[in-house]
Order: sequence, then structure tokens, then C-alpha cells
Amino acid sequence: MAKNDTGRQQMSQLFLQSAYVIVDKNQIEIPRSMITTASYMEVMNMKSPVLQLKIRDVTNHVTNEIGIKPGSRVAVTMGGGVSQNGEVWAETMAVVSMPYSGDVLTMNLVPEALQTLCQPAPKPAFFVEQQPLTILRALLPPGIRLVPDAFPRMMTYHLNMMQKPTSLITGMATDNGARAWLARGSLNLRVLTALNSQKPAFIYEMNNPQAERTLTRMSAINQDATFLDKVRFRFTGYSETEGFISVGNPAYPVKQVSHADRASLRNQLYTLIPKLDAECEGNEALTPGMMLSVVIHRYNSESGLDESLPKNMIVMSVTHHEDRRAYVCRMILGVVESA
Repeated sequence: MAKNDTGRQQMSQLFLQSAYVIVDKNQIEIPRSMITTASYMEVMNMKSPVLQLKIRDVTNHVTNEIGIKPGSRVAVTMGGGVSQNGEVWAETMAVVSMPYSGDVLTMNLVPEALQTLCQPAPKPAFFVEQQPLTILRALLPPGIRLVPDAFPRMMTYHLNMMQKPTSLITGMATDNGARAWLARGSLNLRVLTALNSQKPAFIYEMNNPQAERTLTRMSAINQDATFLDKVRFRFTGYSETEGFISVGNPAYPVKQVSHADRASLRNQLYTLIPKLDAECEGNEALTPGMMLSVVIHRYNSESGLDESLPKNMIVMSVTHHEDRRAYVCRMILGVVESA
């Protein structure tokens, strides 16, 4: 479970402030000086976030004296770094793996909520003619906030025995033309068209040293067709009131969908297309689902703008990476398109 502190404050570290191993009712600190790098990866899917810590541990102090092992719980505090936006959040995470390489321990952690949602269901659960938000509340572990858009239609879903709740949540999101992801103690279920209509949270510029926020590196992805091919189908179904129905280009292959109403079929046509791979100075406020405005200046005699990329793009994933010298963010930005 994550706790957010919306008050603006500064901490002594650039991004990762502290990490405490929870042993019984006690918390034992992993010395911050031993942690050489920290990478916090947030992606717009139900497989993240993931925190990776690299710990220089010559004497095996972490595994022997502290007693950390796979399955251990670690309370981490992140954000609020020097010269940043002051957003701080604390999260209890579970260790999933911790391989050694020489004297460096690489610790991979996921939030407790994600670990719970990835466990196969011990028994089936049936949700008949219920709203998606009601189903989500039944699936989520305690302490997780729900950040949804409006879903007025009633739907039927089954969580089969040994099925992971994450797969059901992902399927529900796809059927509603949405995306589901965990981030900072919240489960987000956001409609793609609603994400596309947001106002930009930040403006980033390239090749402009006078800009307030700049991109230090960028690369256009230019693989639109690869991602559009995943939704280039004529989605069909059978409705008790309308009979056989379909949406999409008649020239596309047919794909049968169980939820047979036109709204659900139409939602299958929307997808996110990654457009830009970019890096910038660390900004802990960056998170998936956020809209950014990107202004790219061209090096030419007219000093014009590069218009080959959309101006406003959605953060599809972001990695917050801190080492002993710097804190940077790497982002994948994209746009919503329909086949």
C-alpha cells in the first residue's frame, strides 16, 4: 500500500529516500550509502510498477545481519528530491528476486497489491450483470484506491479457478476501450479517449536551452503499423436484440468478441501508439496516463518547429533512475488511434 504526501517538501536524496526491511513489527534500515542505483519503472499495464535496487554489499550484510530474502517486505519512500516538485510517496513492496553478481546485490521488488493480484485464484468468482467498478472493488486488496472513469454499462465476467485477477482486470479494460494499471497505491482504469482529451501537465522542449523543462535525448519510434495491426480486425458478435453485428473495416479479418454490443465492439478498435522515446532531468511527478506537451525546435535558418510528431502525447511508461551522481527519467510517449 502506498501513502502519498501531497505537501511540497524536499528530502536529502535525489529520488529514493529510504528503504526499511519489515521484520515482525520492527523496521531495519538498508543503509542508504549501500544503495548505488535505484530504478522505479511504471508502465501502463498490470505488470508494474517494479523497483530495482543495486546494493553494494561486500560482506553480505543485507542477507546475513538484516536477513532479507525473497518474499520479505520492504517499506520504501520515494520522491521529494532536491530541486524537484516535492511529491513524496511511501509504499510497502515485496522482494521477488535478489541475485548476486560479485559484491553487488540486485533486488527486484513489486508492490504488495500487485503481488496479491498476480496470485492465481483458489476458487472461481462470478460477476453477473454488474458494473465494472463493482467488480474491481471485489477484486482489489484493502488499501488500494480506485481511480476510474465512468462505466455505465452492466457486464458479466467470470474469474476462473487458477486465473490471475490481473488478467481479468486487463480484459475488462480492453472491453471498455480503457487501460488499467497500478501506480503509487492506486488502480487506474481510464478510458483511452478520456486520456487523450486531458490538458498537458508539463511542457517539455528539445533544442531550446532557455526552456523551463528540456528533453536531453529523444528518438522517434516510427512503428505505427506494428501496433495498429493488433486492432486491425472486423470485430463481430451476436446480440439477442440486433442479431449479428460487426464494426471495423470489412476488408479486415473477422475476430469474434463475446461481449456483443456495438459499444464494446467499437472499443476494440482503439489502441495506444508509442511515438517517442525520450529522456529528461528527473521529475518524480511523471507517471503513466499523464499528458505532456512536447515542443521540438529544429536546427535550421528559420528556427522552425518539428511537426513530424504530435504536440501532445500520453506517458505510456516512465522509468525513474537514480545513481550516486544524477536522477533522470526515461519515458515512452504515445497517442490514441483507431484502426
